[in-house]
Amino acid sequence: MPRLLAAVREPVLGEQIRAAATEAGLEVRIVEDFATFEAHTGEVWDFWVVDLHLPDLSDAKWLEGFAYLPPVVVLAGYTQSEKAARWLRAGAHAFCPKPLQKDLFQVSLEMARRTHQVQTLYRRMAITLAHHVNNLLTLPLGMGRSFWKRWEAGESVDEAEWEGYFVRVMKNLEKIHAVIRTLLEVEEMEPTTYWGREQMLNLEQRLQKTFEEIDAKWRRYETR
Repeated sequence: MPRLLAAVREPVLGEQIRAAATEAGLEVRIVEDFATFEAHTGEVWDFWVVDLHLPDLSDAKWLEGFAYLPPVVVLAGYTQSEKAARWLRAGAHAFCPKPLQKDLFQVSLEMARRTHQVQTLYRRMAITLAHHVNNLLTLPLGMGRSFWKRWEAGESVDEAEWEGYFVRVMKNLEKIHAVIRTLLEVEEMEPTTYWGREQMLNLEQRLQKTFEEIDAKWRRYETR
């Protein structure tokens, strides 16, 4: 049975959450302060629910310290909309207003689950793309290595073969660069510790270095 951990100060609100979540098929654990909630986050949970009215509540940036988050729903009154927005920007998946309405809370849980699922799939795709880009960056120089060795050894080479290689490599590098820029844009929209901006910038630097090496070989060939 899926499990939900909720940090809620008010007993009545806690019972409302328990009833709504149990009806939705969840096993529920309610704690009354954020410190206790935080102590239990190392366990396996399918949902977190956090009441933003808790007196010992951490800053929203607390969420950013996790490599993995389950679907997170934050509860807040309408006067706490700015705080709710900060938590959503930091990684929470859905917001449910107080006073709590059972149907709306259940919808918030489902929205958090779906958002979390989409983000997880998107991140996996990004990891796979980053891995392939990393591997592709090793190919361009290798593609022309045998050709280059023949030329440096003084053997005759087909100029059309070299020009074709150069054009193909540069086009492929441009495509790789477009993928890297897309990954960087995604990372800005959805920061994550699974892969990050620094990794993408390192790949971009490797790409630039490969561009420069290929270009230097071409210039040497042209001025032979």
